[in-house]
Amino acid sequence: MFRNGTLERFSSASSIINSLKEDADFHQYCIQEKLKPGPLNHFSVVNNIFYLIESGFVIGSRNMGFGEQLPILLQPGDFPYLPSYIEELPPFMECEALTEVTWWKIDRSFFQKIIANDLLTSRLAKSERNIQEHALMDRMHPEQRIYFSLHIMMQLGSEVKANVLKLPVFVDVEKLAAYAVTSIDYTADILQALQEKNIISTEKTSWVIEDITAFHTLLESENIFAQP
Repeated sequence: MFRNGTLERFSSASSIINSLKEDADFHQYCIQEKLKPGPLNHFSVVNNIFYLIESGFVIGSRNMGFGEQLPILLQPGDFPYLPSYIEELPPFMECEALTEVTWWKIDRSFFQKIIANDLLTSRLAKSERNIQEHALMDRMHPEQRIYFSLHIMMQLGSEVKANVLKLPVFVDVEKLAAYAVTSIDYTADILQALQEKNIISTEKTSWVIEDITAFHTLLESENIFAQP
């Protein structure tokens, strides 16, 4: 159980795994898998297995009903399915490994024996934020959706130096267009405009936000976070 009462103990994939390893039955109930980029067709919630991403990035598509799909970007430390809201999810979620991925398959009953509800509550809050972001994007112009999608992907990036950030290696025009629900040609035009303003560079394998401040100013001018 939650022995020391501190949520920091479960702040990352490694800390969660280390906590699970304290139990003598760890290797009986936890299996590490390494995956290549591509669709994860076998990914299912009905087999009492939870998946913890240790490294790499995954995108999931959650069916919201009425033909709507909610894209969810997942990073190390994330669970595609959470016990606290598992009953709300469809039996299957379409997922794709955007990079090489290492994850842990963890038996549901073992996981719940070791990990406290506080962790599950914090992960549920992230799921709710994804839904709120999706609702926000629904009210945006396509150009604004591209900006907002870049903003979300920036949260998975790494700082190069002050005011400069490298986006994850999986980000390209196709992935950005799909996440923003816009055409590839239109997305490319918007990116070209951002390049001309020296805000983004897309010439290298990993895209770079060259001027974070200018990009945030653009978000504010478009009222991205003030949608009705």
